[in-house]
Amino acid sequence: MLRVTRSVGAYWTSERIPRHSMIPITAPVTYAELKRRVQETLLIGERRIEEAKVLTYWTTGRLIHEHVLRHKEKTYYGKEVVVRLPEDLEISQAVLYKRAWFGALYPIVSARTKLT
Repeated sequence: MLRVTRSVGAYWTSERIPRHSMIPITAPVTYAELKRRVQETLLIGERRIEEAKVLTYWTTGRLIHEHVLRHKEKTYYGKEVVVRLPEDLEISQAVLYKRAWFGALYPIVSARTKLT
């Protein structure tokens, strides 16, 4: 296992990455092989980033949506949350609204489904 420490916002986190998930690092012999392997590595990284973004958007949206549903008896509670939460988190109201909409639109996320 390899331990990776990275900054997440104002916090530092440490996570373990299994060695079998890492790409073996052996020096490419030709330039064409180097180019191919760098492209593959960049593509893998981009896919992982996009998967993490989608899961983050979905989770954020579900949290907001479920919270508002829990308090649905309060007439304007949802509107208050959409105004107050962005101020407290110092994030755009439009971004949070889109994430809440995304979480409400797709209520179940499947671990087996891969987005391409």
